[in-house]
Amino acid sequence: MSEVNVDGQKKISRRDFLKTIGAAITILGLEAAGAAAVNFFLNNSGDKNKKPEVTSPPPPTSPTANKDQFPPDLVFTGEARPFEGEAAKIVEGLKKDFGVKIISPMTWENDGQVSENLAWNVQEIAPLAESISQLPPEYRNSSRSPREVLLLKTPGSKSEGAGGGYASRRLVVYISEAFASNEMLHGQALELYGQQRDQLRASVHHEYTHSFIEAHPDVLSEWGQKTGWRQDKPGAWSNDRPQNLIPDSGADKSPNEDIAVSAGIMLVNPTAISEDRRNFFLTNEHYANWPIVLSYKSDH
Repeated sequence: MSEVNVDGQKKISRRDFLKTIGAAITILGLEAAGAAAVNFFLNNSGDKNKKPEVTSPPPPTSPTANKDQFPPDLVFTGEARPFEGEAAKIVEGLKKDFGVKIISPMTWENDGQVSENLAWNVQEIAPLAESISQLPPEYRNSSRSPREVLLLKTPGSKSEGAGGGYASRRLVVYISEAFASNEMLHGQALELYGQQRDQLRASVHHEYTHSFIEAHPDVLSEWGQKTGWRQDKPGAWSNDRPQNLIPDSGADKSPNEDIAVSAGIMLVNPTAISEDRRNFFLTNEHYANWPIVLSYKSDH
């Protein structure tokens, strides 16, 4: 399990990190700088003088869970970079068509140190926009659907691919300065996602899945039953089909990460997930109108 640098000195496990901030975060081979940036923006509004506390809410017990069970929705109030040209058109289109505000913060802060946040170019924004347009319709209509997407790119970072986080109706998506949209990934990431742009697309679906599950815990319960998960004790899970588990981003540790990782891979590479996972998306009513499901059924 990866470790996350939360205060410049102390390192805690990814699982403990999620418990601490009450957020779902995808760390896909990113340096500590990227993890710290995601951490910062999921814990405050982006305004250095106003840092509301984010606490983990009681788990909702039904699809109509009272909104008071959730922490306050975060709203970005810091200084943002303006978009120009084709990038501005894409951002305006996402706001108009899907009600999602795309924000490029000028800086991010960790442990009192302010760092520059680099601008995303059109080749980086385009796959993010494509992914949002391809979401299952119920994801966008959910009561917990993100209102803001913050784009992070820290200078000097060398990791390939993408990662992200979700908390309080805010999505954070992170790429490194070395991100290359059309270049292939390496190792296991190549087998699961292919190109870097597809890992970015998958990361968006991954985090949106967390937001949807927050509003519809019944979907997670059904996922666990149909993919072999059982809870041995609070916080400890096991799976009776270990050969089907995905050793990526904690998907082999809990059903919550499993469904999020699987949704991302279903988008970009459906044959890379097991048949029971693929069949869940193909048969569950919440995914009936998901473009990737309609396309897969048409082709098979």
